[in-house]
Amino acid sequence: METKTAVTSRRLEEFARLQRIENRSKISKKIMRNKGTVMGIAVLVFVIVLAVAGPLFVKYSYTEMTPDLLQAPSAKHLFGTDFFGRDTFARTLYAAKASLLISVAATFISAIIGVFLGMLSGYYGKTADRVIMGISDVFLAVPVLLFAVCIIAVFDRGTAVSIAAITIGFIPSFLRIARGQVLSLKRREFVTALNSMGISDFSVIFRHLLPNVIAPVVVMATISVGFAVIIESALAYIGMGVPIPGCSLGSLVMEGRSYITTGGWWLSTLPGCYIVLIVIGFNLFGDGLRDILDIHDIT
Repeated sequence: METKTAVTSRRLEEFARLQRIENRSKISKKIMRNKGTVMGIAVLVFVIVLAVAGPLFVKYSYTEMTPDLLQAPSAKHLFGTDFFGRDTFARTLYAAKASLLISVAATFISAIIGVFLGMLSGYYGKTADRVIMGISDVFLAVPVLLFAVCIIAVFDRGTAVSIAAITIGFIPSFLRIARGQVLSLKRREFVTALNSMGISDFSVIFRHLLPNVIAPVVVMATISVGFAVIIESALAYIGMGVPIPGCSLGSLVMEGRSYITTGGWWLSTLPGCYIVLIVIGFNLFGDGLRDILDIHDIT
């Protein structure tokens, strides 16, 4: 026969599962009623689908040179061509995919590491909390862009290095959010009940506390992707992004900057507009999620 502890534990888990299903249904309805969120989703779907699927329908490769040097936007070349005759539209789509890949990967990895360390720090406290938060404060004191520049200067530029540099810079933010949530949750009655029933710390942290930490982390991650795009574009602009022959949105803006005053405005302006669209999309979506989930302590 099952013990009373096992029966109670199973009932608690079933109740929590039903609550999560009900919450998901409410969130879906709120998303459809929030104009900012819907607009953010529409912008993100447009820029992401265009970046991922667009190159399949573009006539030119992003490295292909044509006889049309510095041609203005036209039906033949939607975003015009650059000084080597390369199609700027094809290059913008390729660059957008590279920028999104780096930004999303860096945010995702930093969220996983930050949440893991933050939950351990908040739950166990004492020495673990002091060590983890002490290291976090050191990284938090350095601006993400400056830290990324130092990392790339040491290890040379590349996609993996850019992801690693932005990831390390983002970890402290996710760590603090997870730690704060756990500090407030571990004093609740349900955590005390789980501990008194002999439930392992691993189960308490990752089966019962983690679902309650997800909401603010998702909001933070959504907004952070837009910030990561800006960081990656800034790195590429100063020549510390994806190496040649690859390109990202920041490097396209950098390449065309000297042509703005001589008539080649499209070389920098159109890739720059793509950056703006991506950032606006993620910010609108993140702000909408924050309002829907009633989270007010994330900036």
